[in-house]
Order: sequence, then C-alpha cells, then structure tokens
Amino acid sequence: PIGIYSKKYKKLSELPKGAHLIMSNSVADHGRLLSLLEKEGLIKLKDGIDKTKAEIKDVVDNPKKLKFDANYEPKLLPQIF
Repeated sequence: PIGIYSKKYKKLSELPKGAHLIMSNSVADHGRLLSLLEKEGLIKLKDGIDKTKAEIKDVVDNPKKLKFDANYEPKLLPQIF
C-alpha cells in the first residue's frame, strides 16, 4: 500500500520547510504519492494531467520547498524510514 511514513512527524502539516522526502524509484508510485501531498495542500500539480501518472516534474507549486529523492528501490523503503 502507498503511504507517507515518518518516525519524526505525526502529521504532514508538521513537515518543515525544505523537508527531504524519500520516494521509491518506481515512477508508477509517484502519482499516488504526489496526489496525497496535493490533497494535503503541500504541493500543486499541473492542471489537466492524469494525477495517477504524475511525476515530480509535474509539481508547479511547492511552498514548503520540499525536496524529493526518488532513487530508492521500493523494497528498501521500509528499512530506510
């Protein structure tokens, strides 16, 4: 299941400016994750795109200056977080 996990923050609203988000390198997962961030008001995606297929390049507004690192194999994410 797709989700956003942290040992330090309980709510997405607690993310500080410039927070570093580690993502899977599976582009298929990016749309779901980016849609969650947009739903929470942390980013804005391009209008008119299929949000289930959104990529980092589709982020048009990022007021908290979140940093995305999408260089990790999906199976490694549980070990990292």
